[in-house]
Amino acid sequence: DRSTVYTSYPRGDTVSEPSPTELGIIGGDVGELLDTNAVGFSYGAHPAYRDRDMELDIETWGITPELVIDFANSSWQSRNTFYYGESDNTVYQPLTNRAKMLEYVASGALDPVNVAAADASVIQDILNWENADEVDETMWFFRSTGDGDLFELPAGTVRAALGVQYLDEEVEKRTGEVTRGGASSLASKKADRDVMSVFGELSVPVFESLDLSLSARYDDYSDFGDTTNPNIGFDWNPVEWLSIYGKCGESFNAPTVLDKVIVANGRYIVDVASSVPDPNGERTNPSRDDVFLLEGGSGELAPQTSESWGLGFKARPLDGFEFNLYYYEIEFDD
Repeated sequence: DRSTVYTSYPRGDTVSEPSPTELGIIGGDVGELLDTNAVGFSYGAHPAYRDRDMELDIETWGITPELVIDFANSSWQSRNTFYYGESDNTVYQPLTNRAKMLEYVASGALDPVNVAAADASVIQDILNWENADEVDETMWFFRSTGDGDLFELPAGTVRAALGVQYLDEEVEKRTGEVTRGGASSLASKKADRDVMSVFGELSVPVFESLDLSLSARYDDYSDFGDTTNPNIGFDWNPVEWLSIYGKCGESFNAPTVLDKVIVANGRYIVDVASSVPDPNGERTNPSRDDVFLLEGGSGELAPQTSESWGLGFKARPLDGFEFNLYYYEIEFDD
């Protein structure tokens, strides 16, 4: 259970106003030339103002019972694991209710250049606003694995491991601007997923100095389809003090279930430097680069796949001295 608090300056707003010259902020021709039609002000000047911090809370818990079975007169063992957990994450960011602020300015109840003169109820009504973000997640899975000896080869015993797993995840998200404490009134977006997996590995002693590892995993996602990913590894000890090892394989990484909850955020960025007119009233850059930035999941997210390989060695030429070197390369797609 973790709480984080961010403190910021007193909240304020901007509102359309006469030119800087008319306000007395800038005199002469300079004020008339500036492309400014808004004035910023702070609510901190009012006695009724009460500052609030942005609060982030994360609470998570889980339980994992496990049953291990050793089979009599056999090297085989079964390990059975169950997990259930929940996670609640909240972010509350203090804001101002801009729609109400504009109404109060229009009615004369709020003067942007004399905030302290407003009635306390006006300030409290505008400040009773926040951006709320609440995410609730639940997850449970069951996994059963077994491993043991298969048969003997001249170089040693071939061992095997097999397993199955079932995973179920659900997420619910509420986000938006709302009256303080009113997050429950926001519309919720939900997503869920279940995954069935089968996997196995063989450990094969090819020679006394060379071991191979052969493994594969199959996953069937309810929302992204199925995938099979193999891996091969080796460990070679040509002499007692040197070990050479390597691997190659494939992997599959699906977007999280939270990524399926499509939430977008848009921001408009003005190229201010190109917006100021020259003394003749012409903009310095008529084709200024204003930008609209859209962030968030598009609903078309696809799994990420990769291919990787690695090669390294471990040398122990002297007692008390060991030297390791490993090189790997990963190529991601999507």
